[in-house]
Amino acid sequence: MSIRWKLLFLLLAIALVPVATVTLLANRATARLGEQLGARARHGLTQLTRTQLEQLVSDKAALIGREGNLVNLALQLQAREVEKCLAVESPPERELYLAEDFDGERPPPDLNFSPRHLRVIGRRHFMPVPISLNEPVFKLPPGMLQSSTRQDMLRLAQAVPTYRALQERYGDLLHWHFTSLESGVHCSYPGHGGYPVDYDPRQRRWYARAKMGSDVVWTLPYTDATSRRTVLTAAMAVRGPDGQIAGVTGIDITVSALLERARLPRFGSSTAKVTALEPLDEPWDLSAPREFDLAAYTPEQLGMLVLAEPAEREHEGQWHAPPDRSWLTPDDPAVAALIIRDMYEGRSNVRQLAYQGQPTLWAYSPIWGRRAFLTVIVPQAEVVTEAIRAEESVLSLTRSQSRLTVATLGVVAVVVLGISLAGSRTVTRPVSELVEGARRVAAGDFDARVRVRTRDELGALGQAFNAMVPQLEDRIRMRQSLALAMEVQQNLLPAQPPQFEKLDVAGRSIYCDETGGDYYDFLDLAEAGPRELGVAVGDVTGHGVAAALLMTTARALLRSRAGQKPPLSELMQSVNRLLCQDTPLGRYMTMFYAVVDSERRSIRWANAGHDPAITYDLHRDTFGQLDGGDLPLGIDPQETYSEYRRDNLSPGEIIVLGTDGIWEARNPQGEHFGKDSLRQAIRAAANGSAEQICRSITDALERFRQGRPQDDDITLVVIKVL
Repeated sequence: MSIRWKLLFLLLAIALVPVATVTLLANRATARLGEQLGARARHGLTQLTRTQLEQLVSDKAALIGREGNLVNLALQLQAREVEKCLAVESPPERELYLAEDFDGERPPPDLNFSPRHLRVIGRRHFMPVPISLNEPVFKLPPGMLQSSTRQDMLRLAQAVPTYRALQERYGDLLHWHFTSLESGVHCSYPGHGGYPVDYDPRQRRWYARAKMGSDVVWTLPYTDATSRRTVLTAAMAVRGPDGQIAGVTGIDITVSALLERARLPRFGSSTAKVTALEPLDEPWDLSAPREFDLAAYTPEQLGMLVLAEPAEREHEGQWHAPPDRSWLTPDDPAVAALIIRDMYEGRSNVRQLAYQGQPTLWAYSPIWGRRAFLTVIVPQAEVVTEAIRAEESVLSLTRSQSRLTVATLGVVAVVVLGISLAGSRTVTRPVSELVEGARRVAAGDFDARVRVRTRDELGALGQAFNAMVPQLEDRIRMRQSLALAMEVQQNLLPAQPPQFEKLDVAGRSIYCDETGGDYYDFLDLAEAGPRELGVAVGDVTGHGVAAALLMTTARALLRSRAGQKPPLSELMQSVNRLLCQDTPLGRYMTMFYAVVDSERRSIRWANAGHDPAITYDLHRDTFGQLDGGDLPLGIDPQETYSEYRRDNLSPGEIIVLGTDGIWEARNPQGEHFGKDSLRQAIRAAANGSAEQICRSITDALERFRQGRPQDDDITLVVIKVL
């Protein structure tokens, strides 16, 4: 029998019988009293909460209605200002920015991230969007030239002061201000990017609906094309100087901003659900209530369509498609029918019913006529929380009756303590031996063993300790071997770059384990030609000891042939054929090998499945790459390789060779570093030496990872033509 059961049965026999008897007698009366008071408190608090909920929801619904009226007034003011701007014959010249400028390399000078303008990423994740408060953004239909619409764009840009004034006053409610013309020109404020390539405002539902009427129209919730957030749009037509419809102006409001005003102060941090609902999924005549026929619907059809939900339930949607439709269906069809009937008749109410398997209170009140209802669903358990606290208070006050239990427990504790002291020697002796054995092992004595006297858990622990020590010794030897392997592999890499009169060269490798599969080398081809330098960069699949061994083999094969200066295609074929003989299935290596002639300013290269080298012309500020490539080494012994050549390397030109551990590096958010960031790092240090360019790239990588561990080996070679 294990020691746990021995002590358990002993302590239970001494303590359980007297404690259970006294506790049962003392707490039975307390429990009855607490239950009676708790039941009364539950009933009273439920009724009080129903009244409070109905009043709160009615007030919040009225507040949302007032916010809608405020948006209507703001939109009418905006429409008048836009019409004035469209009537200007010769608008003043100014810098204009297209959506492509915001997403490219020519954004406005004041572009900055806004905490109020967010983009939905995936499900329930938000990222600040860079916006401009001084410049609007223009989006043109595909194929339209900016020159043909510049006058209209300059006219629309004059409305920026009105947009800015509305944003400063009501920015927590208003999201985007925009105007779209019949020509397809779309202007939005604050200025931002992120527009889809095929975005055409004339195809949007709000555009068609606004053109059909003369007043403000509201849309149902849909997914915004740029922020991917769920928004409502208020829009109205604007007319040109000739009185004809020139386009549509509108204001986007995020559903989360609107529902934020409906948060209940009492249930703000609870599991209460705040949403906007529409009864069933069909329109009805709002001019007069109609009779609701319960018999016309099955129990499964008695649901309410969710029109809007708070931000914490938002997720990225398709901008050109309607958002996912979801339903709330109570568990009780009869009560659901009563709620739908109330909504049809435009009544506020509070009803108690089961939802998702638990009792809840539904409070609802109409907003914007009778088409939508602000609805708050509160679990009934939260309503009776205060009653439960009252019940616990009664139990606390009556604990004075348990003093006899406390005295009994004191006596039992003394008895148990004595028994525990008497039996401690049996328990602590094996533990002491284990501690002494652990100290000897920590001091380097791997011959340490403990004596196993019992067959309980302590005995099993002693056996495990004795079995662990030899395994620990083997692991320490392995660690020492790995350290030696790392030292050997580091010695295989160039200790310092070669010195050439017209070349500046630097390189480095950073392994993520003790050993790695990345490789770079500088081959002095002085015997073959005093002006030529061989440069190799390789990447073995995986990393660790196996990758390091394959890398070492490839290095030896390359060095044994490169000094003879064969054609690069033959050199690669020879290395590949020999490597295939010693490489297990599934292992291969990519390699980029180049020979740079410093006198003729030319470069020859062969590429075995490696990423092309990146080139940067400092004087022209242009990037390129050394294209061409064949299969990686170690896959097919019959593979043939090609040699490529480029002459006229210009002074100041930079050639960067690297492995995928650079651009595939990730930050804590899972984003890749990418080749665009690599190019930016090259450009930032292009005026410096090759070593400074190397340091610029590795420093940029370190900042990007933000402390995240390195996933792959990183190797980098920089050649700068002087």
